[in-house]
Amino acid sequence: MEHEVFISHAHQDKSIAEAICQRLESVRVKCWISARDISNNEDWAEATRNAIASSHVMVLVLSENANVAPHVRKEIAHAFYTRRIIIPFRLAGTFPRRDFLFYLGNVPWFNAASPPAEQHLEALTAHIKSLV
Repeated sequence: MEHEVFISHAHQDKSIAEAICQRLESVRVKCWISARDISNNEDWAEATRNAIASSHVMVLVLSENANVAPHVRKEIAHAFYTRRIIIPFRLAGTFPRRDFLFYLGNVPWFNAASPPAEQHLEALTAHIKSLV
């Protein structure tokens, strides 16, 4: 396995997704994040499916942006059906859209509702480190 964590996020939340990636990789937890790990000549959907299937954990950056991003729903569903551990990192008090709850109902959440979200990365990192 080249990476242990897949980071799912809406494009508008790229900065917090990258901060999560940097924090995890600073403690030697290898991550996959689309902006860095998909090359221009790769098929986006296939690369994403393969990355989810070869990871142990998915971190979902849950925001209003993620709620409306079609690719995020597909990533969550694929992680669920391939039995990956899904960890929502909830921004700004966002409540997931209804169909997300099917996949996220019984998982531990990390609530980063109080800004800045970066201050909540330590707890997320410790939890993920205990899983991989």
